[in-house]
Amino acid sequence: MTENAPAPRALRNPFGELTTRTRWLLTAFMAMLAVLVVSALVISAWADRVLLDEDRFSARIASTLTQDEMNAYLTREVTDQVLARAPELIGVRPAIEAVLSEALRTRTAIVGARAALRGAHRAVRSGLAEESIAIDLDAVFTLAGALMQRGAPDIAERFEAGLDTTRIDASAVGLRTGLFAFLDHLTALEWPLAAVGVLLLGGTVAVAPTRRSGLLAMATALAAAGLAGLVGQRLAELWFVDQLPAREDARIAVTLAWRSMLREYQGWNAGLLAIGLAGIVGVAASGRLPDRDTVRDFLAGSVWGRTLAGVGLGVTGLAIARWPLDAVRVIVVAGGVVAAGGGVVIVLRNALAGLRGVRPADYWQRLRGSRLLAGVGLVTVALIAGLVGVWFARSFRAEPTPVEPAPITVCNGSELLCDRPLDEVTFPGTHNSMSAASERGWYFPAQRYGIAQQLRDGVRALLIDTYYGIPSPQGVLTVIDPEVRRPQLVAEHGEEVVAAAERIASQLSAEGEQEVYLCHSFCELGATPMGAALVDIRDYLDANPGEFLVVIVQDQTSPEDTIREFEVADLAQRAYAHPPGEPWPTLGELLDDGKQLLVLAEHDAGGADWYQPAFDVLQETALTATQADFACTPGRGDAANPLFLLNHWLPRRPALPSDALEVNAADVLLERARRCAADRGHVPNIVAVDFYDAGDLFTSVDALNGLPGEDEAPTATASPASPSN
Repeated sequence: MTENAPAPRALRNPFGELTTRTRWLLTAFMAMLAVLVVSALVISAWADRVLLDEDRFSARIASTLTQDEMNAYLTREVTDQVLARAPELIGVRPAIEAVLSEALRTRTAIVGARAALRGAHRAVRSGLAEESIAIDLDAVFTLAGALMQRGAPDIAERFEAGLDTTRIDASAVGLRTGLFAFLDHLTALEWPLAAVGVLLLGGTVAVAPTRRSGLLAMATALAAAGLAGLVGQRLAELWFVDQLPAREDARIAVTLAWRSMLREYQGWNAGLLAIGLAGIVGVAASGRLPDRDTVRDFLAGSVWGRTLAGVGLGVTGLAIARWPLDAVRVIVVAGGVVAAGGGVVIVLRNALAGLRGVRPADYWQRLRGSRLLAGVGLVTVALIAGLVGVWFARSFRAEPTPVEPAPITVCNGSELLCDRPLDEVTFPGTHNSMSAASERGWYFPAQRYGIAQQLRDGVRALLIDTYYGIPSPQGVLTVIDPEVRRPQLVAEHGEEVVAAAERIASQLSAEGEQEVYLCHSFCELGATPMGAALVDIRDYLDANPGEFLVVIVQDQTSPEDTIREFEVADLAQRAYAHPPGEPWPTLGELLDDGKQLLVLAEHDAGGADWYQPAFDVLQETALTATQADFACTPGRGDAANPLFLLNHWLPRRPALPSDALEVNAADVLLERARRCAADRGHVPNIVAVDFYDAGDLFTSVDALNGLPGEDEAPTATASPASPSN
């Protein structure tokens, strides 16, 4: 090199001529773009590797079959379809559910489900199944049939007949051809997105006024992208679940399916958040952060800053208003992260001061512009104060001002019934109301749906049986008095049946204390805690102050224990005590007085004025009617009693929906009710049936009540196989 050769020029930052303020604005803009691009890149990579890959998609969904929640949902769905085709099997629903549950957990089921899901995935992606995914589980059904053949071949034949074309509709998962098309376009941009993301992240470092502030912006962008992905996933999940049917098991199953597919997406976003937070902590520990004035000037002194602050506050406010509990969790977690990060910064800064041979006090004095400690302390104190304030407010909140209840103008669904005395009103009722196929563990049910659904459907009289039982892991053991109750059961069911029930009970291991259950003779064949059933009744009455119910208790429990259950459920004060010999009040008068229940005991009343002897006020038809002879033969109760119970079911056990469809038809039920009304000189007040949803119970009762337009009941129809809830 000659002496006159010019010295090489140092590389200049092309952004060096810009003002500090402008460089800050560009840095913030590029960081925000980087957040969007990196977020899109993560979605693209996840979709390409999981959602759009039919093998991984099917494997993820099929793997959830072994989880209890998904297993319970699929078991119920398939059982409903089987019973819709073979309703005579409803009495052994628990056995069918047990076999299907076992079959769904096997490798055969998982392999079969994967194959079905691959086909469904291809169909939706290609547009052949835009609206739904039907998963054929033939392998599961074949295995379930084989399992059932071992123990009950006669049932297995009818079970297999009910499996014809049985499928699971998985459309609730939300996959649509349009979604696949969008993700196909996005995954095609995966590499361009990666390149743009790298350029934007590098650009934040290059454009920033200092290298340290640029590194801080890049780390913040990565953390924000990860946090946005995690929060967005949660918000999308909450929104999506809101669109699902009301059935809780369906919501849980769909949520499980999505979470199984989102594992990588969640992991990648958590990784971005961790890397970003580590970068922020590293920058904070190694030098000065932007001081308070710089940040304030950016947020308050520029259009971009004010826009960013406004959008952030608006989105945050809407999220808190829509999901307050989740917002509290996010705030608490964020506070914990800030506090933990502050602690790490303190430790690192002290360590760096020692490495540089500087006294920590001098090092902190040099870095005081960051205000880090003050910020961490302020956030921590604010969080603690907020939590204490929430606790204080919840502990000492004022009692709400009582609201005067609106006057009752519609009683049991009709204005006309409000002026009708109770002994002139007909109530649709269910026999063995607690014995329901939809309730877990009930063999030989008399109803399809449980008490809560019955009330929603219009049932207004419940015939329930109370027993003492002891819970065990396998079910509930009936407490049978060998001197009193056992002879009654033998007379009703025969020695062989009672002995079989006792053998079952001997194989169960009792755990816990004796409790009151709703059972039908044997709690081993189905039991519902009485308290839980009464809570369902209370919740319904709370939501429907214009409804009045009659509850007839076939009591094998003491009055004291039965009354206690009503008191615990907050129903005792709603029960009406009728003075003997007095005229009955109207429904409107009862409801205006806060009375929504008439509770009658078949065997042992007393202990409370509202817990009244049933057959002091009731007369009934005999329980021996046959379809060929639905006579009006008197049963229990004096003919002069003011209330009339029409027992309208075939005494055959197990009860069958097909029988109910015939005997609950208007031409049988309504004709018999009118014939018995003429014979007794009293319109039935309670019409109790099996399988209330089959036939014309409600239209027949409306006709008996003389409601306009209901005198001609429609032709009997069967109900759907699954509950509406």
